[in-house]
Amino acid sequence: MELKVLKDDRPEKKDIKFTDREVLSQIFSVILEVKGTFFWGCFCSVCNKIFDVLPPIVTGIIVDIVEGTPPGWVKHFGDPNDPAHMALLIASLGIFIHGFESLFQYLYEVAFKSVAQVTQHKVRCRVYDHIQKKEMKFFSEHRLGGTLAMLNDDVNQLERFLNDGFNDILQIFVLFSFAVPYLMVASWRLALLGMSPMPLLIIGTFYYHRLIAPKYAQVREEVGNLAARLENNISGILVIRSFNAEEIESQRVRDASDAYSKANIAAIQISSAFVPLIRCFVATGFSLGLAFGAYWALGVSTISQLQSL
Repeated sequence: MELKVLKDDRPEKKDIKFTDREVLSQIFSVILEVKGTFFWGCFCSVCNKIFDVLPPIVTGIIVDIVEGTPPGWVKHFGDPNDPAHMALLIASLGIFIHGFESLFQYLYEVAFKSVAQVTQHKVRCRVYDHIQKKEMKFFSEHRLGGTLAMLNDDVNQLERFLNDGFNDILQIFVLFSFAVPYLMVASWRLALLGMSPMPLLIIGTFYYHRLIAPKYAQVREEVGNLAARLENNISGILVIRSFNAEEIESQRVRDASDAYSKANIAAIQISSAFVPLIRCFVATGFSLGLAFGAYWALGVSTISQLQSL
């Protein structure tokens, strides 16, 4: 990801390219201006993920209860030998877990979406203030469509980053921190087998990033060209009609729209392959755990731990 910006205190001869780290640093400096809401969203997202990983553990507890070997703490909530007590306990756990999972999901979505709107507003205003202070040479060297795309489309991508990207990264970290210790205690061999595809997954993700970035850069360029063409034609409609150039300009718009569509299709062909490939890696870890888990079943303390794995 490269963000091209012209600084007033630097030479005007060429655009300055910022690295991903520098761009993220600038974004988070704006986000932290509403750090109270942001950190509240992070807290709610962490709690949501913790409740999200509890159902498999509860399922394991149910298996233990059916087997007649319930955990010791169960007796504090009812008679382990009374089906009615156990049914009430299981139902209560389900309502409690899913209720709080839903509550925290609502809270973190409200928080992150609020932060996203405030961040977009601040960034959009700052970018506009910066652009209108540029010398006239800047406006003669940059097409209006590209400038509008930066002010509108690029800034709007911050909402997707905060609502989806950042939250997904945070929840993956929580899942890893919460689940791995439990799995290692239950059966370290099965846990390592399940995580064995992760190095390939990480390498594949970085390779995918390098592969898809030029495609989306081309999409951004084409949408800027299309926006510039539409803006120029609509604002100059009197000139177009005066010279009877409607068909010529319509063809130019079709060409720009076709280039944008082809750039999008090229990006879609790569982006659509990402999730299926990730699923293949996940299926590999699941299959290894299932196959060797059956073989090592006697080495696991209880069937419920095998089920949770």
